Amino acid sequence: METTLAHILPEMTSNLIVPILTIIYLFVLDWRMVLLSLVSIPIGFIIMMIPMVGYAKKYEGSVKVTQEMNSIIVEYVGGIEVIKAFNQGSNSYKTFTNRVLANASYFYHWMKSCQLPTSRARAIMPTTLITTLPVGLMMVQSGSLSVENFITTIILSLGIAGPLIAAMTFVDSLARIGTIVGSVDSILNGEEQIHGDKPVKLQSTEIQLNNVSFSYHDGQEILHGVSLAIP
Repeated sequence: METTLAHILPEMTSNLIVPILTIIYLFVLDWRMVLLSLVSIPIGFIIMMIPMVGYAKKYEGSVKVTQEMNSIIVEYVGGIEVIKAFNQGSNSYKTFTNRVLANASYFYHWMKSCQLPTSRARAIMPTTLITTLPVGLMMVQSGSLSVENFITTIILSLGIAGPLIAAMTFVDSLARIGTIVGSVDSILNGEEQIHGDKPVKLQSTEIQLNNVSFSYHDGQEILHGVSLAIP
């Protein structure tokens, strides 16, 4: 969370302000050239939005598979003595490797689905010269655009797409913050255990369990109907 909170306000703000001020200045010079320089940006923006569909849900899924992998790693490392004592090395290692491979597979397929549209968008958005250069030359030749404004527009239009692309990268950070804050919030808002502040006199020192079941997660019961009596 620290990286996002520390950088999103100054960097995202500056990345948005620079192209906005550039566009306003170019509108003062010649509104026609501004519109020409902005043709490629919305096209690239639309293409880049394709992998962003359902991004928060996908990131939440990545957090889940990573947490599952981490819990298996901790369980495997922490219980290695018990695993060896009961000759369960192969079974435990298989579970361990399956979780690691599942985590890698999730990120691989997610990034693979994002690679092509993101690459295309990053290639298309900065191509402002495709429209401004030929049309601008025609306008200069016809006398409807001065050479000074034409050159200024060409130079400044090249700096519009870069900061906008940098600002769009914070979509990932925003999705990350939403998921992480939700996880932290669920922990902080969890119910507190009730601890008595008065001594209790025990009627008996016998320990009894009657048909006890237990699970760490819903649908994954670990203990099944355990009954026990210890005098």
